[in-house]
Amino acid sequence: MNEFLEILFSPYGGTAAIISVFTTFLGKLWLKTIVNKGLSEQRLELQRLQDKNKESLKELEQAHQLKVESIKAENIQNLKVLEQQHSISIENLKSESSKDLEILKLDSNNNLEKFRNDFKSEFLKHESYSAIAKDQFQSLFDKRIKTYAKLITLKNSIGDTLLDHAEELEFSSDYPEMFKNCIERICKLTQKETMYISNEIALISNSLNEIFSEILSQAKVHSMGTAMTTPMNNNAEWHSTINEAEKDVLRRIFKECSPVYDQWFKQLDKDVAKIREILDISHDFFYETKPDC
Repeated sequence: MNEFLEILFSPYGGTAAIISVFTTFLGKLWLKTIVNKGLSEQRLELQRLQDKNKESLKELEQAHQLKVESIKAENIQNLKVLEQQHSISIENLKSESSKDLEILKLDSNNNLEKFRNDFKSEFLKHESYSAIAKDQFQSLFDKRIKTYAKLITLKNSIGDTLLDHAEELEFSSDYPEMFKNCIERICKLTQKETMYISNEIALISNSLNEIFSEILSQAKVHSMGTAMTTPMNNNAEWHSTINEAEKDVLRRIFKECSPVYDQWFKQLDKDVAKIREILDISHDFFYETKPDC
């Protein structure tokens, strides 16, 4: 029998080859069976887990839904409470606002009435003050015009004096003495009429007077010292010393006061020009010719 099988399977590699092929076939068959069995078990386990997860998910959804419903109900209740409180607050605010508005209306009416009364009072005062101020201003302006008329007269007088002594001044050195007299006249008049001159010319006049007074004060002290130190037994020398000291004072007055002196005359011309301008404007305002209707 064995020999027969050997002869029969010899073309195919012998009995061993046939057994090997058959064994391989059976191995693949068993492997496929085992794999299919494992896959079937895994599918069953997966299905079981899916069913379990679905049940858990349903339970979670139900619990979540219950919680959501509970929260909704709680929120609705809180919202109703808040709406009620808000309504009460609005009513209270309306009531308070109405009261405040009434108080404000009363205060506004009182303030308005007070303002009207104050305005009437101030208006009457203004009218009275305006009438008084116009009269006072007119009076002050008239006095200023008179004052500047005096200043112009002084200026012309100084100019005439210098003109009358032009020939003498050309050949003598007495101009400082005349200059001193001019400054004295300016200071005397501006101090007397100080309320009716402009601020600008008042400042210049004060500066001129301060410089002039300081020089005279220092000169007086220096003159007393010179008189005391110079011997009296020589009258000619004593008088010469005193005269020289006086000339030094006059020269100092001329030197230090000249710039302010010139500035004073320039400011006088400016002030007079302003007064003329005011008078021209007033003339045009009060006497302007109107066309015939």
